[in-house]
Amino acid sequence: MVKTRSTPSGLKALLRDERFWQIASQVFVVLAVVAAFSYLSGNLTQNMSRNGIQFGFDFFKNPAGFAIGEDLVDYRAQDAYSKVVQAGLLNSLRVMVVGVILATIVGITAGVASFSDNWLVEKISRVYVNIIRNVPLLLQLFFWYLAVFLAAPKASEQLVLPSQNLSWLVVSNKGINLPGPSFPDELWVGLLLLVFSLLLLGLLWRSVSAFRQGRFAAGLSGWIARIGHIAVIAAVAVANCFILFSNSDEDA
Repeated sequence: MVKTRSTPSGLKALLRDERFWQIASQVFVVLAVVAAFSYLSGNLTQNMSRNGIQFGFDFFKNPAGFAIGEDLVDYRAQDAYSKVVQAGLLNSLRVMVVGVILATIVGITAGVASFSDNWLVEKISRVYVNIIRNVPLLLQLFFWYLAVFLAAPKASEQLVLPSQNLSWLVVSNKGINLPGPSFPDELWVGLLLLVFSLLLLGLLWRSVSAFRQGRFAAGLSGWIARIGHIAVIAAVAVANCFILFSNSDEDA
């Protein structure tokens, strides 16, 4: 008589189920993160209460009291902190947009030049690519700041090339000015707003398509992906609001 091996049932079957342990491990990680965040936020609240500090965002309405060297929203020192955030966001976005465009142009040029039949162009391109790729970005930033900008002449003694009447290149420790289109501040704000609006529409379209087609994974990982999509869309929407509006007392 052949004995059939009985399959485990109940708790033993659950403990031997690989899917149960996958879900349980994810739940454990989430609970650990929530517990750690609750503990740290509790300590933060107690320390702030002990020092008479209230948590909130009301300080955004207070005057900043400091100036910014460059801005696109006509910021002044007596404006609120919210306008400082707006000015900083616009400055960062302008650098990002211009940096992405220039980096794309330089990268494509260097990549194409590395396959050139001209020996000199090909070697220069490969040396440039190897240096930029193999040197950490932090060291490159230190080099440009310490060895280039700090070593440049003062603004009162700025270097103008080729002459004072024909200033194609102006070098000082305040920066390097090159000939190019000079956009008014309003145009920069409009372009950045357009870029972020298109990005927001693209994210919304992608998320709606993912929901309709059911491309999100099942279970906890799927909900994390959904929350991540919503968080990114909310962050882009908030950035759009900061570009559009200023909460300073003067604009109110």
